[in-house]
Amino acid sequence: MREQSHLAAAARDPNTTVDVLIWLASHFPAAFCDNQVVPLLLLEHPNLGSHIPESTLLLLLQQPHTPRTLLRWIATHSSAAVAETVRLYINFADNSIDD
Repeated sequence: MREQSHLAAAARDPNTTVDVLIWLASHFPAAFCDNQVVPLLLLEHPNLGSHIPESTLLLLLQQPHTPRTLLRWIATHSSAAVAETVRLYINFADNSIDD
């Protein structure tokens, strides 16, 4: 249990390396979505999606607080199935990915 809380904290930590964050995203998607560095990672690493498994992207889409920048990015940089899933998520929320 203690290890789980440490790993979740690492998923929220902006100083955690990208490779570790990607791994943590699949195990702690809510904590990953809470990490304030995620929107910046998309700017620094435009090919980040090629390193994130589709199953992890789908987990991130199940989180109620997925950052809008991440939603927009997934919608345009993922497989057709994942992109459609994010469009449905956004359509449910507010009918727009252009905000």
